[in-house]
Amino acid sequence: MAANERPRASGGALELLQRGLQALGARDWEALRSLCDDDCVWRIPGRNPLAGKFIGPDAIVARFQLMASTTVSDRPAQVVALLDGQAYAAAVQQNTVVGRDGSELPFTTITLVRARGGRLVEVQNFPSDQYMLDELWSDRL
Repeated sequence: MAANERPRASGGALELLQRGLQALGARDWEALRSLCDDDCVWRIPGRNPLAGKFIGPDAIVARFQLMASTTVSDRPAQVVALLDGQAYAAAVQQNTVVGRDGSELPFTTITLVRARGGRLVEVQNFPSDQYMLDELWSDRL
């Protein structure tokens, strides 16, 4: 293995998704980075400063770090369901962000991932209340 080459993650999309969720919960950015293919794409929907298309492990980790710093909640998302579809996997999660007034704002997110060659190559998020998130993140960034 070359000095700049990351080890390949084993397993399929569901295992990679679970490992990614664990890394996020622990804020283990290096572990998260190691799961992503060099050309991995993460699409974040919405009309806010966090939305967009991010390519590559460094861009994806940087966006997760920014997102983690803006939620203001230390409560990790709770996984409600995991779905396995060979090269694809999805997680349904209950999340919480803290509103401007300090109230907790719950929402549900579906995260869909695609894996190839033992790495994540695509990540998409589908929140239950995009308007609330757009307003929250637009106010904070």
